[in-house]
Amino acid sequence: MTLTSQVDDAPTTSGSDPTPSGPTHPCVRCGRPVPIGTAMCEYCNPLGLADPAPTQAHGTIFLAIGVGVVALALVGRLLLSGIGPFQASVTSVVVATDAAGAPNGLSVTLQVTNQGSRSGASTCQVRDTAAVNSDHSAIFVSPEITPGQTVTFTRTTSLLGLKPTTLTVDCTQP
Repeated sequence: MTLTSQVDDAPTTSGSDPTPSGPTHPCVRCGRPVPIGTAMCEYCNPLGLADPAPTQAHGTIFLAIGVGVVALALVGRLLLSGIGPFQASVTSVVVATDAAGAPNGLSVTLQVTNQGSRSGASTCQVRDTAAVNSDHSAIFVSPEITPGQTVTFTRTTSLLGLKPTTLTVDCTQP
């Protein structure tokens, strides 16, 4: 005598219809239809355990983002510590000309010293001291400067006009 058994994917329910009535959406685990407001079907959650609250899920995500931001800030701080401060001065301002000899801006020479303990480039904001408008400035990035070294470099800009004038410079780490 041979006995055969039938294997079913899901456990049988005692007298209840597994198909819900009304609006449904798929079970998050297997895709079977479940009523709105329920995450898993009775086959995936046979004990009827409560679903995680939306605030619990969002709180976990918020906490993970917060930890990530703090970790990135700490890594950035470690990578940038020791670069600068930078001492800077404008050493010359002359009219820059194009190939035809027409003025096309100012050629500004800056001298920048890295007073920090690590190499790095600085971002220098050059301003016209005579300009009333504080937006009247140009931004230059210096070459990499080793600790204690002074670098002199020249940049050309049309943002500061076409006539040599008195300029100030402020250099910071990026």
